[in-house]
Amino acid sequence: MPNRRPSARRTFRLAVPVAAALLALAAGAGGFFVARAATFTDQASVPGNTFITDTLAPPTGLTATVVGTNIRLDWTPTTDTYATGYKVLRSTTHGSGYSQIGTATPYTATTYTDNTAAAGIRYYYVLQTYFQSWLSVYSTEASGCAGICFDAASSSTPASATRFTWSHTVGTGANRILIVGVSIRNSSSQTVTGVTYAGVALTNIGVRANGTVVRIEMWRLVNPPSGTANVVVTLSAQAKAVCGATSWTGVHQTTPLGTFVSATGSTNAPTVNASSATNEVVQDTVAAQGTVTATVGAGQTQRWNAGTSDQAAATNVRGAGSTEPGAATVTMSYSLSASASWAIGAVSLKPAP
Repeated sequence: MPNRRPSARRTFRLAVPVAAALLALAAGAGGFFVARAATFTDQASVPGNTFITDTLAPPTGLTATVVGTNIRLDWTPTTDTYATGYKVLRSTTHGSGYSQIGTATPYTATTYTDNTAAAGIRYYYVLQTYFQSWLSVYSTEASGCAGICFDAASSSTPASATRFTWSHTVGTGANRILIVGVSIRNSSSQTVTGVTYAGVALTNIGVRANGTVVRIEMWRLVNPPSGTANVVVTLSAQAKAVCGATSWTGVHQTTPLGTFVSATGSTNAPTVNASSATNEVVQDTVAAQGTVTATVGAGQTQRWNAGTSDQAAATNVRGAGSTEPGAATVTMSYSLSASASWAIGAVSLKPAP
């Protein structure tokens, strides 16, 4: 049988010469013959009625929308009206590693809700049209992340200055927030006088200084504009500093943060305990005097980590920021390469309702 697209039913009509011969045969026998259309059901499950190849069209326009703690997929159906439906595939890696999580039927289906998505994880989805053992190529990819989800991180170049400017890109996800952390070697009690993103002023979250040695400040902007723009941190006087920023989606826009907590010390282990909850995220900022290095604690994800350096080691600062999934109590900690004066602050991000 030649290769062709399958159909649930096919109609075949007898060719005119064959019909004429049958009529003549019937007439010669003294009988009467009526030629009718012959209808055959042609299923691949019937022995002998199989097809070797076929090409199915994938659905188009796949999108992913966060709905509470679920992710809803929407698309435009395939043009192949004989298709059975769609295989729904998911990965945590962009462009590869997909595995099937469900199906959507019939071929006219236009939506599927993933209610197994874990909070805080970005998933990448594709669909495949299917009919029996045939599969289309992948649809275009769509991504979604339920709950509080990391968007991007950036940092300034460590330097001695009164103003630090660097580029940060905020995504298009819903319920966004931008967090900026500043680590200062404040030998003359330098402070942050203002922070802006795309010209919009940020609000101070909290400050902690270890005397006039080091100082950290954290700032936030709810619903920052999407796109690429500059973060600008202005100090009261020239100082060595390290600055970093993170942006997030899925954060409560009215009550975005928990209680700011902080600590200081002169050891090799900056530590602070933050009150939080499941489905929240805790972010910290640390500053340590000198040319020490800093390693994030277990369970934390480093977002930036850099230090200034010159011949006078004591005048330098190490600055870093990290995050960790929320729990009743979250310990944010670092291991320094040597004991040093340090300050650390942390705050929890709260999920959108």
